[in-house]
Amino acid sequence: MFKKLLSTLTVMLFVFGMNANAQDLHKANLGKVTPKFAGKNIVTSKINLAESEFWTGFWDGIINEYTGLVGVQKIPMDYACAIKYPAGAAITDGKTIEGIKFSFPDSKYITNVKVFIATELPPTTDKANITCQDVMEITDILNTKDQFNEVRFEKPYKVDPSKPVFIGYSFRVTDGSTNAENYPIMIQQGEDKKDAMWLNFGSNQWEDYYGSGFGVLAIQVLMSGSFEDNNVTIAPDLGSVTGTKGSSDLPIVVENSGIKGIESITAEVDVNGIKTEVESKPETPIKGIGDKYAFTAKINTPEETGVFDFTVKITKINGQVLSKDIIGKGKMVILTRFAAHKVLFEEFTGMWCGWCPRGMVAIEKIKDVYKDKVVIISAHKDDALSCTDYNKIINSFAAGFPSACLDRTITTDPYDGTEFSNFGIKLDIDKLLATIPVAEIVSKPFLEGDILTANAEVNFLYTGDASNYAIGYVLTHDGMQDESWSQANYISGDNSWVDLDPLFEPWAKAGENVSGVVFNEVAITANGIKSGIEGSIPVEVKEETPVIHSVEFDLSKLNNIQNRENLNVAVILFDTKTGAVVNSDIMSVKGGTTGIEEIEDECENVIETARYTVDGRRIITPEKGLNIVKYSDGTVKKIIVK
Repeated sequence: MFKKLLSTLTVMLFVFGMNANAQDLHKANLGKVTPKFAGKNIVTSKINLAESEFWTGFWDGIINEYTGLVGVQKIPMDYACAIKYPAGAAITDGKTIEGIKFSFPDSKYITNVKVFIATELPPTTDKANITCQDVMEITDILNTKDQFNEVRFEKPYKVDPSKPVFIGYSFRVTDGSTNAENYPIMIQQGEDKKDAMWLNFGSNQWEDYYGSGFGVLAIQVLMSGSFEDNNVTIAPDLGSVTGTKGSSDLPIVVENSGIKGIESITAEVDVNGIKTEVESKPETPIKGIGDKYAFTAKINTPEETGVFDFTVKITKINGQVLSKDIIGKGKMVILTRFAAHKVLFEEFTGMWCGWCPRGMVAIEKIKDVYKDKVVIISAHKDDALSCTDYNKIINSFAAGFPSACLDRTITTDPYDGTEFSNFGIKLDIDKLLATIPVAEIVSKPFLEGDILTANAEVNFLYTGDASNYAIGYVLTHDGMQDESWSQANYISGDNSWVDLDPLFEPWAKAGENVSGVVFNEVAITANGIKSGIEGSIPVEVKEETPVIHSVEFDLSKLNNIQNRENLNVAVILFDTKTGAVVNSDIMSVKGGTTGIEEIEDECENVIETARYTVDGRRIITPEKGLNIVKYSDGTVKKIIVK
């Protein structure tokens, strides 16, 4: 699916900056600029390397169909790009930064190129606190194959392990009108990697685009230095994890920094004074410097619920005792039992967006596969269904249109997911469904007159500190339709989409602008949607003792409601420290408690979920003749459209 997009789009996505001063970031296909590089192409070094020197980076140095371009589609424009290695990173431990490798799609209108090293991001690269130097001779990949800019720093930098380090380059685009000028930054599309894309668009403000769905910057760093035979690093802050009383599984991730790699690893885990020694062996030895090894340790835990400090100390690698302490620390929440996790799926879309039918197909398939295990909210931008309360969320999290944010931890394409495979979003959802929440949350709406009371019941599965949790609410609307609305549709006339998934067939057969589309799961108002309502959860909670909270929505003040019986209330439990969603639930108003005693026509309580022609062909808008309509209550009716 993703390869198909690369071959058909010039501009596919744009991302809103994470603050008001950032420019909009756009993406283009490298193939539109350099189609001759469609195959895999490993970039080799032109610099003569000393014995202790090596190229490394988040980018693997390969040009292929996943190589892409990003830019703000504005000329002239100043750009700065950087990658970051955190303090104590395995790859920089005891190393010296000697140089940098990067390139441009076309260097014709590129000027003022500089490279820099800094321990904190400078407002402009010439203010970098370690080094900044001009690059007088530059090249590109459009005119000469494999011509990457490889620059040795005049002043190499011995990395201070107590500080992070940023390495990058900056430049100015002076003129031009092609993709090479509008999107001059080279990236590798695919999995995002933390600290692999820091960008500045002439605003003196840097933005971290991790989680945006763009992938990583095409930058490599020349380092020198030696490695110990047996060594690893572990994150100093292991965050918060869940476990059960008496014993539990603990996921552990280490990063190799030893020449001999990892064939076995021994660690000591201490949870509130209860220690467990664990040993693990990877099925295949971990060899690469910076390669990660993740394993699950069976550990002993306290016999009571609560929040406890824990440490993981790496004691041996390949049976050899380490010469220094390697320790990570975190919090473990011991639960009385495990609860089901419902994933929050927020789709960012718009009627003007021709690729957004992909998101509608994704939602249709997700509902079929997962039923009520996924809470779906569709947030529109700049159209008749826009929700003002969601604008800041879209600006902060949207990785383009369409895109999806899962539990506020993964932002990606709503259909392909982070793996960029056919319905690859399933892999992301499955991963999150496997995580264990600290609490259950249930939506119990109550409608009386114009007042819709959104009730949330939260059942924590431990006793202790809950000061970092809060509840948010979203009111969504199903079955929204208007004759004046039309959905842009770039899938029109392209049956190759149907080969990927039959659910695309109605869109392939429809026109480029489709009227009569029914929009479901539409966010129309919200409260506490950023990270929850302050004070909605008490500082201390008791296991299996529900916390009740509610807010009211005055429906008479909402002029975008078409049918009150088609409203749903989503309740969301946030971790206010991380911004992540812990758990969520959604309930229709008609499925909750209602003050309405009589409903004259039960048909008002149901919505259309699918429509077919008499020969079984799926359609997205009514067609003349006999239509077969399926409703949300399971009923099917035959309707004649004149």
